[in-house]
Amino acid sequence: MSLILSIGTGILMAALIPSLGHEGFFSKSLFTRYFEYLTISPYDIEIYSVLVLGIYLGMTLINVVSFVRKDIHESMIITVRGQRLLGMWIKVAAFALTLAGFIFLIVDYTRVARSSYSFGPSSIGASSNALLAFIAVLFFLSYFVSLGINYVLRAIKKIYKFVFRQNSFLIYKNIKRQTKSLQDLTFFLILIICLLTTFVTIRSTTIHNNTIEDAYRRGSDIRIQSLVAVNITEFEEKLGGIEGIDEIMGFQSIKAIVGSLNVDVFGVDPSKFLSIGRWTDNSFADIDPESALTTLEETPSSIILSDYIVDRLEFTIGENMTVTDFRGGPFTKQFNVSAMIKSAPGLGISHGYDPKMNRENYEWVLLKEDILINDLGVHNGTLFLATAEEGADLNLIKEEIEALYPLMTVNPQQINPDYIGYFIIKYIPHVSITLLMGAIVLNVIGVVYILISTDFILGQRRRENAVILALGGNQSKIRKMLVGEISVFLISTLLIGIPLGFLSSLLALTFLKPLLIPHEVITLTMHIDFGLLAIMIVTLCVAALLGAIPIIRKQMKYEIVQELRAIV
Repeated sequence: MSLILSIGTGILMAALIPSLGHEGFFSKSLFTRYFEYLTISPYDIEIYSVLVLGIYLGMTLINVVSFVRKDIHESMIITVRGQRLLGMWIKVAAFALTLAGFIFLIVDYTRVARSSYSFGPSSIGASSNALLAFIAVLFFLSYFVSLGINYVLRAIKKIYKFVFRQNSFLIYKNIKRQTKSLQDLTFFLILIICLLTTFVTIRSTTIHNNTIEDAYRRGSDIRIQSLVAVNITEFEEKLGGIEGIDEIMGFQSIKAIVGSLNVDVFGVDPSKFLSIGRWTDNSFADIDPESALTTLEETPSSIILSDYIVDRLEFTIGENMTVTDFRGGPFTKQFNVSAMIKSAPGLGISHGYDPKMNRENYEWVLLKEDILINDLGVHNGTLFLATAEEGADLNLIKEEIEALYPLMTVNPQQINPDYIGYFIIKYIPHVSITLLMGAIVLNVIGVVYILISTDFILGQRRRENAVILALGGNQSKIRKMLVGEISVFLISTLLIGIPLGFLSSLLALTFLKPLLIPHEVITLTMHIDFGLLAIMIVTLCVAALLGAIPIIRKQMKYEIVQELRAIV
């Protein structure tokens, strides 16, 4: 509370001090203007909070240590319970501080993302800061969840009796004990499985999103690009006569200027474009594609602009505006703004550089094709979109079109083959490869940690196992008991870690977009590759259990008499 009050007081004083001594004693206009232009950096507030709380906790710890030294026998801090209580409160305070910082950074990222039309350095920086805080939050969350799992495992004695029967007593005792226990595995396994699930989910989401975006950029079942401009009407008739093609539409295009921006003007048949194009709910701003294209069809003077142009030039829906310099000349024409568009199938994003699309200008607008044909005399174009009849073979259609018209390319794998990203991924792994490598490394780390922990704990239990063997037990029983104990921790952490990983993936995708994709053409939604996730999880469990068996056998190869003598 004192920290919040200090921040609020600081903001108030920063507004109050410059306002004193102007216009008499106090300037109300300066005071109110400060709050109008006030911007708060969550990142700076987090740093300030960490410093203040760090100093406060440090001074408190020094005082506590001093108090303990003065009265070491009366202080509860020196007891085991007191140490645990103090440690828990410190961890809770650190988690609360980390969570608050993460919330601040998410707010900061949201502010930056909303103020920009594409992902740039500012949004990437805000996303990176949020990612670092998110990892810290996930670390603390895994720790507290592991405490809950260990508590539950100590309270389900009846389940052990039902599952393990004769070995249930020893397994339950080993799980319940505070020392020489595998309970430390819980936290690490929760963290590993959660991160593993997150890596696999984000990877599959990125791949799925790229596939959908490529199909969206292609525009429809069939995308036809001509190396030279051809008559739209004539070639629509010729291409429409090819067997397997259902509906086809060509784009008239011309260059013009809106305000001071060079734009590509595309003329379309709105009704055809609506039925042929692979539209999404994210294509237009504040309106669905059907309503926007229907208005364009019914109102000849309508124009569809990018949301960036509307915001920058301060247009409003229904307002008249002017497009100038058609074909680079003085020709000027007025239109009525009917909708704001973010992207369109076959054309890509409406504002900004879209490297996968072969386009010079960073802006484009849509008009009804009648205006370009009748008023501007534009009859030619280089781009066609078409739908295929149900059951038609797209490869046969592609071969037939390219055989009849050698200067046309059908469904190119790369719309812009000069995109530098295609060159870069030959030498630098794609983000999906990086995430897959990370998942594999996590799997290896998880297996190695389980084996090391098992070896260490079994080394501490040598004398106890020697007593069991001396009382008539056998090595097979001890091996089954240890494998069952490891299985309990694996299964319990899997049941919690995988759902926790799904939740963390869902949250991470809200702020990781700038680090995964250059533009959000299609809304990034979570997609889970259950096959790959199952392979990773099964590999982790099988490798951990099989790897533990040689360690258990090694620990059983010792002299019982020597261990019993050590006990005596």
